[in-house]
Amino acid sequence: MCTLDLANKGACSMNIQRRRFLSISAAVSIGAAIPFLRQVETNWNGHAFGAEASIKIKGDEKKAKMVLNTVVEKIRLAEQEFSLYDMDSSLSKLNKNNKLLHATNEFINLMHEINRLNQVTNGLFDPTVQPYFEAYSKSKEQFDEIDLNEIKASIGWHNVVIADNNNVFFKKQNTSMTLNGIAQGYATDLVADTLHSFGLENILVNVGEYRSGHSKNRIGIADQFGTLISQITLQNNAIATSSPLAYQFKNGGGHILSPFKGQVEATWKTVSVVAKTATVADGISTALALTTNTELARKLIADQLVQHVVLEDNSGKVIKL
Repeated sequence: MCTLDLANKGACSMNIQRRRFLSISAAVSIGAAIPFLRQVETNWNGHAFGAEASIKIKGDEKKAKMVLNTVVEKIRLAEQEFSLYDMDSSLSKLNKNNKLLHATNEFINLMHEINRLNQVTNGLFDPTVQPYFEAYSKSKEQFDEIDLNEIKASIGWHNVVIADNNNVFFKKQNTSMTLNGIAQGYATDLVADTLHSFGLENILVNVGEYRSGHSKNRIGIADQFGTLISQITLQNNAIATSSPLAYQFKNGGGHILSPFKGQVEATWKTVSVVAKTATVADGISTALALTTNTELARKLIADQLVQHVVLEDNSGKVIKL
């Protein structure tokens, strides 16, 4: 995946092997109404979701640092909840134990959103494809010994139970989940909502996906190699892009897997979705990457769940809906 912030000299956020460059820019003057406050640029550099991360906030230094600390806490919270690679994350505990008791509100909120997206995409968006991912990641010799039909029986959102008291259960022993197709979008929304809570409205947040505030931000849509194929203006909405072949397994197949078939031949090189939130844009772009025509995309636009969809097919033709 690649989306380009055209106002930032075309900075590219590539989704190659899940490595990302994270940037958050609160392009506002926090103390604009109080001219005697010292206006400085406050920076933070670190890592988030396994990628280099950078945050810049312009405004009164003291307030900017307070906002910055809160935003970093939100990013760390998202990592502790949703990372597949942190063995102590809530997701890892759920996968290991087949249950997660007294989950945080953030985790439960995302589960409910996944439930909704699973329904509106006719089951295409389904994080329980993780057993497929693990199977395709093995060597050819190991893969040849795997019974995919047995794996398929453990896959399906119907195997996930969101119970009372913030408890989550898997109905089947071998079910497991990946949130790579939606966690970055959810984290983007957490950060954007936090900045809004501090009165920062003219923002552009990128935690793997982009979400804009009141100001207009011109965003470029690029293919998996970084070539610009389209542009779109964000204002109070978000964009996410999925590229099935941005990461490939050893057999050459793409990393976006169907809950019904596992690996499928991709119709689209890239799928970009504009929606009100980055969570919805992220999940829907993942689902649409598995489609073979524009029928579902058009329906989701008609139902006003998403605002725009840009698809690039395997011939390089770009379809804008």
